[in-house]
Amino acid sequence: MQFTQSQLAITNEILSMLPEKYKKGHDGLARNKAERPDVDYLRLIDPSESVRSCDILKAVKERLEIIKVAYTGGTILQPLLNGIASNFETDEDAETVLKLLILLERLLIENGVIPSDYIFCMASKRSQKDHRVKFRV
Repeated sequence: MQFTQSQLAITNEILSMLPEKYKKGHDGLARNKAERPDVDYLRLIDPSESVRSCDILKAVKERLEIIKVAYTGGTILQPLLNGIASNFETDEDAETVLKLLILLERLLIENGVIPSDYIFCMASKRSQKDHRVKFRV
């Protein structure tokens, strides 16, 4: 949740272009700026949130056999839609805007502008042969 400057810059640029009706939070106020959540506040409300998240895939690869990794985004959409996602369920235009935002994020990731913050990983236990220790005699 400690978004990079690049993430925040892109997110805030998009927010500045969105019509007001898509930026209104549950409190009725327009959300005009995405910011990093306070680390101490995150620890207080959910101490398990994002604990060493950058190390998770590496740890999985060390211990399990990777079957499939899918990079699913979230780099821009998570900070962008936080608190306003329900505004994109209102009508056909809102759905089209959301689809364009999803496309934009996917293109940014595919072209190496931003990484994917979210991944889906399928893995399994390694086969027994992978655990054997080889000794030289």
